[in-house]
Amino acid sequence: MKALLIDDHSLVRDGIEMLLTIRLGFDSVYHAENGAQALTCLAQDSLVDLVLLDYKLGEESGLTVLAQIKALYPTLKIAMMSGEDQAQPIVQALGEGAVGFIPKNLSSQDLAQAIQLVLDGQIFVPKLKDTKAVQQVDEAVTSAQRQIAQIAELARRVIRDKDFSQRIELGESNEVTSAFNSLLEELQQDRSRLQQLAFTDELTGLANRRLFLDRAEQGLRHAKRTKSLTGLLYLDLDSFKQLNDTQGHDAGDQVLKEVGERLKAGIREVDTAARLGGDEFTAVLLDIFNEASAQDLVARVFNALIKPIALEGGATWTPKASIGVALTNGEATLQDVMNRADALMYRAKQGGKNQFIIEGEN
Repeated sequence: MKALLIDDHSLVRDGIEMLLTIRLGFDSVYHAENGAQALTCLAQDSLVDLVLLDYKLGEESGLTVLAQIKALYPTLKIAMMSGEDQAQPIVQALGEGAVGFIPKNLSSQDLAQAIQLVLDGQIFVPKLKDTKAVQQVDEAVTSAQRQIAQIAELARRVIRDKDFSQRIELGESNEVTSAFNSLLEELQQDRSRLQQLAFTDELTGLANRRLFLDRAEQGLRHAKRTKSLTGLLYLDLDSFKQLNDTQGHDAGDQVLKEVGERLKAGIREVDTAARLGGDEFTAVLLDIFNEASAQDLVARVFNALIKPIALEGGATWTPKASIGVALTNGEATLQDVMNRADALMYRAKQGGKNQFIIEGEN
């Protein structure tokens, strides 16, 4: 089975991915932090069994993304996830075609059960205490069930239509054929842009999570083959939320772009810089000879990152970064190395912030 997780917090996505793969047996789990990435992912692989979509997707409305996806893939199962359990969001989500509204604060066991219910064709909604709210949600569930049945029947009719492919070739202008042809035409026109979006962070132009994971896997194989070291660098900006709160999100985006450029400029051509989401960056560092050579490389990156940035409007902001770098000879699994890099980054943050820690394998 395949799932697509749409959430602007990478740690949330990582946690849900573990639950899907370990408890529910999913083979592939795709990640997207916004609607554009989600649509790109589905354009490349539409055979996804389940989409889990955050209700509050950063500055983007999860409901908008839900409507966009359902317009293109009406039979796709999409469950909304949220920290809220109020009637209005639930009713809105079901009205846009969601097949569930799953609270994020459920235990891992309850969360797995809720997802399994959705996979089994049922609609999951949380239990509400307010009588009026319960009635509103029950009515929305009934309506959603009716919509699902209608869409399923339409899909069966399309499949039964033996002349469907011929009608597409002839260009018959009915609604199904017209929509299908229109979608094909758009995908063909935007193929290069879609391929770029699939592997590139939209804001910074760096590699995105998908490309980072691919390059990291290659890096481990390279280290093992060449008997060198590969480093995974994890970087988190200190006090970035304060910048967004005081200077606004435009200033935050400007800083993220500049940090991305500095990170890319500081590493070598053989290395790969990536943004995982928010203010989390990473890099795959190849052909590291020893910890001393890694120290020189990371110090150069760190010193470039912490120089002041002139913001639009005349203000300046000096980035501070907590960095962890895990070195490996390629024998460990990628997940183990990623966990070590993440732990080292948090050690740097807890140890006073604005510093880097490099560590080889024990």
